[in-house]
Amino acid sequence: MPHHEGPTGPVTLELLTAGMTLVDEAEDRLDSWTSTGLQLTHWTAILLRRLLDADPASDVDRALTACSDVHRRAHVISTAMREVHGLKEETQRALCEALQRESRRLLPFLLADLRQGDLSTGQSGSSFLYGLVAESPALAELQAQIATGLVTQEFTLEDVAARFVGLAYVIGGSGRPSSASFAGDLFTKITGVEARSGERRDIGEWPDSSWPRRKEFAAQFVTPGCADSEAAGEGERR
Repeated sequence: MPHHEGPTGPVTLELLTAGMTLVDEAEDRLDSWTSTGLQLTHWTAILLRRLLDADPASDVDRALTACSDVHRRAHVISTAMREVHGLKEETQRALCEALQRESRRLLPFLLADLRQGDLSTGQSGSSFLYGLVAESPALAELQAQIATGLVTQEFTLEDVAARFVGLAYVIGGSGRPSSASFAGDLFTKITGVEARSGERRDIGEWPDSSWPRRKEFAAQFVTPGCADSEAAGEGERR
C-alpha cells in the first residue's frame, strides 16, 4: 500500500519494537509473489515513518535493533526512505539520520563477513548492504578498512567480489538460484578496482551457490589488469 495508507492511529516505540520483532521472526517464502515477511517489512516501515513524523527526535534505534537480522532491518529502513518528498523536512532528516546510523552499524558486520572468507554463512546479495553504506558518510571508512584488509591479507579481492554477486530465484521454483548478477559499478566504488556490471547472467539453476562458485562468476566482470595492478600495489606497500 502507498505510504499514506495502511495503519492508522497513534504509533509508539513499543509498537515499532513489536513490528521489528515480527520482521525478525517471519519465515522466508519463495512460493508466492508476496509473503508475510514482505508485508511486515512494508507495515513496519510505515510505522517508522509515522513515528518520526509525529516526533522527529524520537529515539528509534532500540526499537529497530529488535530485529537482529541485518538484511531485514536494513530493508525496513530503506523502505521507509522511499517517496520521502511528501514528508516534512524534519521527518526526512530524521529518516536519513536513522539510515546513516544503520550504515555505520553495517561496517563491522560486512568486515567480519569478509574475514570469514569461504566459511561465511552470510546471505548472498550483500551488495544491497554495501549500497546503503556507499550512499552514506561511512563510505570513506569502509573503503579504507577494505583497502587495509587487502593489504594485510585478511581477505582477498576475490572474497570482496563474491559479495557483489546477487542471486535470483523463480517464484514457486526449486528454491535454488535461477540466475545471477554482479554489481560492478558498486564494487568499483568500494574497492577502486575497475569492473563492469552484469545483470541476469548464467540463466539456469545454480546447484552450487557457494562462495567459490560466486568468486568464479564474479571473476568475468573484474578487469584482470586492474586486479593484477591492485595486487602488485599491495605487494609494494607491504
